[in-house]
Amino acid sequence: MNESKNWVIGLVAVVALALGTGLWLLKSSGTEGGNTAAVGNLKQVSLTDDLKVNDQFPGAIVYVNAVTLGAGGWVVVKKTDGTIIGTQYFNPGTDVGVVNLTELTEEGKTYTTSLHKDNGDKVFDPINDLPLKNSNGQEIAVTFFATQNLPEVKG
Repeated sequence: MNESKNWVIGLVAVVALALGTGLWLLKSSGTEGGNTAAVGNLKQVSLTDDLKVNDQFPGAIVYVNAVTLGAGGWVVVKKTDGTIIGTQYFNPGTDVGVVNLTELTEEGKTYTTSLHKDNGDKVFDPINDLPLKNSNGQEIAVTFFATQNLPEVKG
């Protein structure tokens, strides 16, 4: 009986130690529950605007692999002649998502996705919601190819 009682007490001590360590790590990292907002006197990290889009199946949707925005903004999809065929607003931070298109992408054609700032109204306006630029002054844009011949992704 004493042996099983000691075993239970030892188990409770190990669990309490593990929980205490976990709580301490969460508090010291400043990200309780996965919250990435500034906590206490921690500095808020400045996000670098970025966009990742892979080649796509032809169709009515463009899948955005990753978009990072320091402030809310737009992912804009254009044909090679500059015609805008889709826009989607993204909140600040890093996210994935889709852009629904007003015109289907076609097999064998190249398209461009780019980041645009929002003028504050969350309604895309190509005159006022200007393209975002990187530190070298170049527009943040990614081209993709519409094709049925994409590699199979397993995961």
